[in-house]
Amino acid sequence: MTPMLDAAEVARRPRGPRSAPPAWLVVALACAGQFLVVLDVSVVNVALPSMRADLGMSESGLQWVVNAYAIAFAGFMLLGGRAGDLYGRKRMFLVGLGLFTAASLAGGLAQGDAQLLIARAVQGLGAAVLAPATLTIVTSAVPEGAARARAIATWTAVGAGGGAAGGFVGGLLVDTLSWRWVLLINVPVGSLVLLGSLLWLTESRSGDGRRLDLPGAVLVTGGLAVLAYGISQTEAEGWTAAATLLPLAAGLALVGGFLLVESRTAAPLMPLGLLRVRAVASANAPRWAKKVVLDHDAVAVEDFRPKFLARTTMARKAADATIGATKAALIEMGRKHGRDIRLVHPAHTTMDCAHCDARAKHAMPLGERTYTCTACGNVSPRDKNSARVMLVRAGLDPAGADGARPPGALLQEAA
Repeated sequence: MTPMLDAAEVARRPRGPRSAPPAWLVVALACAGQFLVVLDVSVVNVALPSMRADLGMSESGLQWVVNAYAIAFAGFMLLGGRAGDLYGRKRMFLVGLGLFTAASLAGGLAQGDAQLLIARAVQGLGAAVLAPATLTIVTSAVPEGAARARAIATWTAVGAGGGAAGGFVGGLLVDTLSWRWVLLINVPVGSLVLLGSLLWLTESRSGDGRRLDLPGAVLVTGGLAVLAYGISQTEAEGWTAAATLLPLAAGLALVGGFLLVESRTAAPLMPLGLLRVRAVASANAPRWAKKVVLDHDAVAVEDFRPKFLARTTMARKAADATIGATKAALIEMGRKHGRDIRLVHPAHTTMDCAHCDARAKHAMPLGERTYTCTACGNVSPRDKNSARVMLVRAGLDPAGADGARPPGALLQEAA
């Protein structure tokens, strides 16, 4: 009886924590998902003539084979990233890949143009959920540093390879099998990646209790779709025809509604405050940095060190990446031109008052652009207040925040 009791005791013991899968395996699964997403943007182009002959599609219908995927992909990607933050990256990876694979099967078996276009749109939706999760899974699996940089470079190269290989893979499948296999090839590959992901991927998320911005996603996707339809009408109807102008106007109205929703919602897909950041608006950090260092003798730079890729939301990732790139460009350009570059610790630069050095006692959301000090009553634009705080901490004259050297100043002009 003793052996039986021992066996029962072993069976009752709780299992230890599941060991983490090798990082290379996680990166390989994520890259495989990204490859499928990018490949399907272009792989169908070679198959369009065969689709037209087999399904009797019109010229505009063929264009929508490409547009349906691209518009759903672009429109829902922000929502897909936010869903991964809230509900888990592995879960959204599996949902996106499952949708993508099922839609590929439906498209490959389509017997009419309507079925094919619906399948392509669902493919794009699946890709929009899948693609953001692939990057966050990669960065969650690899520790920060050189290893993570190599993993991200691999992910980027695989995506670029998928885009470049689309024409070759599509032509090979059409010539050797049929046009249907440019879609059906995703089914066995997607199934293998799904199985591997179920077995080896671990869950991660960074939910903060906020909801998904579903109205924003619907508005921006609808706006892009209607705009694309209006543009597609120009070839047959011209730019001044009602068939062109009406959908263009409707699409612009939907995009305007999206911007209005984003300005009011608590958890926007695209924080409009980012557009007020000069480096983001210029979209060219080196050029902007060169202008700054050529106009000033000394530059105070916030020593921003983002540790964001595995933990924060997609919107914050984009903002942090842009700010980090701008910091690097400022430092590199300043040293190249022999400027005095002074790094400033980033703690509380947006919460301290430039006049009395008091600290705000409440969190300041991104959309709050005016700084009001409860201690001294000073009111000033938030960005200018932060610039003055940084200049003081750097030992430079805060008047540099106004872009001019004060009369009789002994310190260097600063930015």
